[in-house]
Amino acid sequence: MVYTSKGKMANFVSRFLPSCKIIAITDDPCTYHDLALVRGVTPIFTKDFNENKIFDSAKEIAIQNNIAKSGDNILVVTGTTDYHTNILKITKI
Repeated sequence: MVYTSKGKMANFVSRFLPSCKIIAITDDPCTYHDLALVRGVTPIFTKDFNENKIFDSAKEIAIQNNIAKSGDNILVVTGTTDYHTNILKITKI
């Protein structure tokens, strides 16, 4: 799962053609539509884009959209607004 506001991180991850699904979560309707055209990326639009609760929100979105179930591990990736730091966390649902 990738949290992105402009789609850059989701595009970056998709370049590696991972064998798993890339779920891009965004709060921007334009980014949502742009990401629908990126290979291997499934965009999800949410109005509840809370940067302070990224990992908890990722779990909730994964369960609500039948992406993962209890006991599964998910990888959550996001960047920071300074564009110098990326965060990657493996979390269990």
